[in-house]
Amino acid sequence: MTESEQDHEEVKAHQRPVSALSSDWLEIRRLGHLLRDLLETSTEADAVVLCEDCMSHLDLLVSDELDGLDARRQHPDLWEHLQVCESCREEYDQLRNLLILEQEGGLVHPPPLELPRLPFLAPEPVALPWRAEWSEQGDSLSLRFFFAPAYLQHSLIIDYPVPAHRGVALADPAPILLLTDVAEVHDQQVVVLATAQRSTEDVRTFHLDVAMVTELELAEAPAVILRWGDREYRAALDASGQTRFAGLPLEMLATASDDEPSAAFSLRLEVTPVADSARDD
Repeated sequence: MTESEQDHEEVKAHQRPVSALSSDWLEIRRLGHLLRDLLETSTEADAVVLCEDCMSHLDLLVSDELDGLDARRQHPDLWEHLQVCESCREEYDQLRNLLILEQEGGLVHPPPLELPRLPFLAPEPVALPWRAEWSEQGDSLSLRFFFAPAYLQHSLIIDYPVPAHRGVALADPAPILLLTDVAEVHDQQVVVLATAQRSTEDVRTFHLDVAMVTELELAEAPAVILRWGDREYRAALDASGQTRFAGLPLEMLATASDDEPSAAFSLRLEVTPVADSARDD
């Protein structure tokens, strides 16, 4: 065998099939893509951490700088990040300009919004806010509630303004539960509730809502009579068992100070159940 033939045989011995070379090349490319993705992911994660850290310490950096300290030496990592991160640099510039403006007295603070004060509490709780009396008169049942004037005064006369902010009225005051009572009539429960709510149109008045809940079969809509100082108001419960006395004047309570329930401030419901004979029919 000649020398050239021997060299040719050695080259053939070291040659690999084309399919094997293609497989190696694909594996190398796959590893290259994987390495690139890992590097990009690592770089993005580092950037996020640096930005979050920079934002959380940005006020300290700007404050030190305005106090005459060398921010580059005090916060070298943050300062270096500001040189390469455009978004953090914008935040830095805005915060720095804002603090400089405030130091120079050019920053105008908006006036505080005037909010309603909380209702004052009674210095001493009323021992008996209201008293209930239930009585039968023929086929009708009279439910009477007498209120202590001092209790009404402490509950309803709330010394606060009703301002409007930029022409928009504030939300309606929350209703105040004045009474709730339960009685049993003809083996059926009768629940009476009364809630008051300050008027937003005229702060010198309030609305009184009366409701009665019962499964008792009634012959007619219950009448409701309200005694308010020297005035008397009459209404009837609607199909849902409710009624409202609107625009009641608070001036009646201006001089009221009695801690005992009084007939001058009372609520009466006249309830007429269906007669037993009529129910049997």
